Amino acid sequence: MEPTISAPEQELILKKLGQRALERMLQFKKYDGSFEIRPETQAVFMRFLEQVTFRPSADPSIFLSSEGKLEIAWNDADRKAVQLVFNAESILVFHEVVKREEMLPHSASKEVAAEFSHI
Repeated sequence: MEPTISAPEQELILKKLGQRALERMLQFKKYDGSFEIRPETQAVFMRFLEQVTFRPSADPSIFLSSEGKLEIAWNDADRKAVQLVFNAESILVFHEVVKREEMLPHSASKEVAAEFSHI
């Protein structure tokens, strides 16, 4: 059986999000049924992660929804919530400080990463 998260993906998660996030992702991949992360969702999330640069004190956390969506959340420099929810078709963007809640196509992952880098 192939690994569900490749070694380069594991290295990227570790570098960008830390050991706790890597352990959570590996745990998420063990779930069955409705909690399963679709490969397309994982691919969108990994494209975002390749492009984003978190500010040193951001400390983002990742979550898995019951629908298999990946969510990353942290507080911006103003201590306001930032949440990005990834699925195969879209990215839900929520940024409390600017009262933004918007659904973007998954193809916007590079632009979303640029926008939320260093926030």
